[in-house]
Amino acid sequence: MSEPTRYYPAGDGVVRTDPKGPLINHYYYEELKAEVERLKEQDRSQTESHRINTAMWKDQVGCLLVEVDDVNKENASLKAEVKQLRAELADAQESNHIINEIIATMRKEGKQ
Repeated sequence: MSEPTRYYPAGDGVVRTDPKGPLINHYYYEELKAEVERLKEQDRSQTESHRINTAMWKDQVGCLLVEVDDVNKENASLKAEVKQLRAELADAQESNHIINEIIATMRKEGKQ
């Protein structure tokens, strides 16, 4: 970034160059100083607003991360429950198959 031009105040209506840099009328110099202060204040307020917004978004992200963690835990719990239910279903189907074989055998023996 290049160094900005520095202006120094001169007497009323005097605009000339000086070894220290360009000179400018006091009236315009005061206007420039006021503009610089306005811009500094604007930057401070935007910086504060940015800080507040950043903090708010960090809080929201933190809350969402907690929710995601809770959902992941619930998902793991549900997967374990599904696995257990599938195992129980397989056992019940095996038991049902054995019972059906016993019933079939008993019917055969009863018919003979």
